[in-house]
Amino acid sequence: MKCEWMGSGVLLPATMAALLLGGCAVLPAPEALKPAEPPPQIQIAPPALPVVRSAADDVMELLDRIGRASPGELAREYDALSAIPEPDRAGGSQVRLALLLSQPGLPFRDDAAALRVLQDWEKRQPEANPALKSFVRWLRGMLTERNRLAGNLEEAGARARDEKKRAEACKDKLEAIKDMEKSLLERDKR
Repeated sequence: MKCEWMGSGVLLPATMAALLLGGCAVLPAPEALKPAEPPPQIQIAPPALPVVRSAADDVMELLDRIGRASPGELAREYDALSAIPEPDRAGGSQVRLALLLSQPGLPFRDDAAALRVLQDWEKRQPEANPALKSFVRWLRGMLTERNRLAGNLEEAGARARDEKKRAEACKDKLEAIKDMEKSLLERDKR
């Protein structure tokens, strides 16, 4: 026995419509598709350690600031450091003072005084931070070399001035000889 409605081609479209409508009913709502939020994480901060600044830290901070600071700021820093009596200066203060004294272009620049401060620091701080000791040796070497070059420059300047005087003296003698030759030629013409 055959149904009449099967042969008419109604079965296939009806089945497809039923499947499509049924499939929509099975899908969960869009809110249900969102992933569950993870539980909040508790972050535990490490215990705060006390910040201990060493003399080397102070010197490196000043070295970093020197390039950015105005001459007025550096002068105030110099005034504050030079106001501390020499026996009361801590190791870092002495090195910072020497660093300021060695900076070119500042009105209080004095390489000889910077060298004296560094030599005094080395005598007073035999057990200082090795990095700071290394920096002090480098700075002392740089200042010694700068003094040597300044001495060479002064000697070269003195030699140049002497040569200029000799050249002027030779020029004056040559002019005198020309004048004598000219006067002899004039005398011979008469």
